[in-house]
Amino acid sequence: MEDHIQSLFQPLIHRKPVTNHKTTYDSISNVGILICFISVISVAILSFWGNHEASKGFDITVLNDVPRDLSAGHRFNLFYVANDKATRIVLDANDFIEHLLHPSDDNFKKQVNRVTVRLVSVNLTNAVGVFVVEDDRSFVVNISPSVMEEANVDRALVSAIRRGMVRVWLWDGC
Repeated sequence: MEDHIQSLFQPLIHRKPVTNHKTTYDSISNVGILICFISVISVAILSFWGNHEASKGFDITVLNDVPRDLSAGHRFNLFYVANDKATRIVLDANDFIEHLLHPSDDNFKKQVNRVTVRLVSVNLTNAVGVFVVEDDRSFVVNISPSVMEEANVDRALVSAIRRGMVRVWLWDGC
């Protein structure tokens, strides 16, 4: 009985510890430390560069003034606000228009601080209207809800936002 109890306390796998070499501080490679240091410095540089590039842009706000129980308001909120598609359309239109008007970086570029894209609650005479706010650097692009009733809504909205962004870039303060 005693042998049976002792066999329960025996390990299932018999291994002898491997102690071929001693681990000392000398075995830590200076190359490994250098690689870690360079990696941290690289990530820091990329982070600073990303923050610098992000600071060059402008704020974009997308508002839906049409009640969501109406089809135009519901469609705009579902297809363009909820997934930030309207923001991507504004950024794409801005990039295209900015490079069209200013092909080189040497040209003076207009300072734009904020663009607000708003689906207004009343039909406008035009599909899009642009208004300056405060300091000639903040703009509101008002989009008529009739744009959301077009047969090809995506094309109509992209076209309206592009026209609005052209007016933003060509706005001369008058």
